[in-house]
Amino acid sequence: MKLYAYWCQETRRIDGVDVTTRAGSNVSPAAAQQKLEQRFLYLRELRLHGDSLSESRRREIRAFFAEGATGEEYQRPICEEVVKVLDEHNVITRNRYGALVLNSEDHVFLDIDFSAPPATLFSRLFSAIVYSGKAPADPDVLRQKTIDRVLLAVRMSAFSYLRYRLYETKQGLRLVVGGARIPAQSVFMDELCKTFAVDERYALLCRQQNCFRARLTPKPARLRLAYPKGLRFPYEAAGAAHMAAWVQTYNERSAKYAVCRLLTELGGAQSSPILDIHDMLCKVDTTLPLA
Repeated sequence: MKLYAYWCQETRRIDGVDVTTRAGSNVSPAAAQQKLEQRFLYLRELRLHGDSLSESRRREIRAFFAEGATGEEYQRPICEEVVKVLDEHNVITRNRYGALVLNSEDHVFLDIDFSAPPATLFSRLFSAIVYSGKAPADPDVLRQKTIDRVLLAVRMSAFSYLRYRLYETKQGLRLVVGGARIPAQSVFMDELCKTFAVDERYALLCRQQNCFRARLTPKPARLRLAYPKGLRFPYEAAGAAHMAAWVQTYNERSAKYAVCRLLTELGGAQSSPILDIHDMLCKVDTTLPLA
């Protein structure tokens, strides 16, 4: 995953069009600004002379924007406020709507919606037989159907040798997979997502950012708390003060809710300091309502 300590963002007019871009650096704010200036130079060149650029020049510009990566190595930078660095593979950030998120390179988290369709013919047949005659849109049926499908995949799929922790969230399941090293950008991960009918948007984000993400605090909308309009990271000075005040209110309301609760473990117990932090911040062991 690619995270930067310093970010800058600007909007400039290029050939009559407003263009917004941002750049990050782990060196200094000045280094981020220097990278931003180069981005605008390249964007202006593409806008004004794109049709006449040589292929070698195009490759040079693409390499700059990809920051040296090519093909499957490309990682989209995570442009979020870094709240806490746990270790070199695990970082907590604040996402675009204000919740805390664990970004992990070495702990596999999978998001599964209660409404997600079965991913294989076998699981479709299983669901058709077990739930025949039951209203598929009933929330309780959808919940149990999804849990049963995941438990079946754990026992019967090609991944039955792995270890699993299954959590329930507000509108789905969270599956932690252990027992093997699984890179986010791998065929192994792709097959795992298909087997468990992982939310497609989540799977794509994991691949783009080359890490796994797990929300640690409630969604503000579920707390009846609106995110500050027009406020986006990186914050300007006034925006940072506004955000700090909002976070205080958010933390007060979040205290009354949990994010997930542990349903079961399969294939053997999983234990690590990162999972302990995940469980603590998600309030897994409480009876608080989920949000």
